[in-house]
Amino acid sequence: MQLVFIQGSISRQDPVSKTTKSGKPMTVFTIASSTGYGQYRQTDYFNCVCFGKLSEVILKKFHKHDQIQVMGEFHNKPYRKDENGYEIPNWQFTVNQFWFPPMGKGVNPEGGAANTYDSDFKPAESSFSFATSSDDDFITIEDSSDLQF
Repeated sequence: MQLVFIQGSISRQDPVSKTTKSGKPMTVFTIASSTGYGQYRQTDYFNCVCFGKLSEVILKKFHKHDQIQVMGEFHNKPYRKDENGYEIPNWQFTVNQFWFPPMGKGVNPEGGAANTYDSDFKPAESSFSFATSSDDDFITIEDSSDLQF
């Protein structure tokens, strides 16, 4: 399983509520995330989807231009065709958790999600852990001539 973290702002429009074919609530939205500086600045757009209670919270708390931090997984849905008939990848980011980012430069001063916190909302517990090691787990190689690299 891959876990990806994205930080950026809700772009294009407010999150939109939809329903799956089985009747399960879902929310779709786009995150704009910028990297670089000056002439090297680049913005990437990530199409996101979330389901269930998480979907309801994001729909209620976030609006266009609000800052958000998310963790989730990328999925490559079936290819779609552009106006010339060429197949292009159709990546979708499924959100598993989100955070209200810290206050600071670039945060919506009008209120919005970054300035509010719903006290009855409890984020999901993390389902992953990191392995730990000690110095006893490694050996010192005295002669590196046998190494293949």
